Amino acid sequence: MHENLMAIQKFEIEEDYLLAEVLEGLTKTQKELPCKLFYDETGSSLFDEICELEEYYLTRTEMEIMTEYIDDISNALGKKCLLIELGSGSSTKIRLMLNHLKEPAAYVPIDISAEHLMKSVTTLAKDYPRLKIVPVYADYTQPFSLPSFNFPYSRKVVYYPGSTIGNFTQEYARHFLKQIAKRAGKESGLLIGVDLKKDKKTLEAAYNDKNERKNRDASYKPQKSACCFR
Repeated sequence: MHENLMAIQKFEIEEDYLLAEVLEGLTKTQKELPCKLFYDETGSSLFDEICELEEYYLTRTEMEIMTEYIDDISNALGKKCLLIELGSGSSTKIRLMLNHLKEPAAYVPIDISAEHLMKSVTTLAKDYPRLKIVPVYADYTQPFSLPSFNFPYSRKVVYYPGSTIGNFTQEYARHFLKQIAKRAGKESGLLIGVDLKKDKKTLEAAYNDKNERKNRDASYKPQKSACCFR
């Protein structure tokens, strides 16, 4: 264990809460399931691969924006900020931030996959030996508390990239942002990624890339009979 890597803080996912979310989604006219269900260790690794696809423009575009404005972002966040990332995944985007921030007090990655989280922060701790890293295993859409920080910092800044907030309804997005503000506290900050409105063709290509369509079409076999459910 690297000296700058703190012990993981665990907030176990409440099964009753998750079950209620699933049942609510499946009883709607348009069925839905929370996207967080995909992100175990395997799902997180698959998502990393998706981010590299030509059609998946979000990660590429966000990094271009971050790179162009990173000095302005660093100045806005200020010196010795405590950087908290929601849905940290492989912690790849954060490297650009860490390379430009002014003496960050610590990095707090929060992710729903404990295995993927520990794999990512172990590498990060090695590459940034002077940076305190406090990993948190939690479903950040559920109630949880940030750990206590026994070291000085100027203010907390929550980093929420990837336009994930676009997956929420407007009502839930408002509730979610209020919860972020409550957890981070007064004088904190929020750096968030929000996608602009896109045409249908662009969105369908991003989430149904040509390789997936090719594999799906190749595996399709017509059936002699079929069942219909209502």
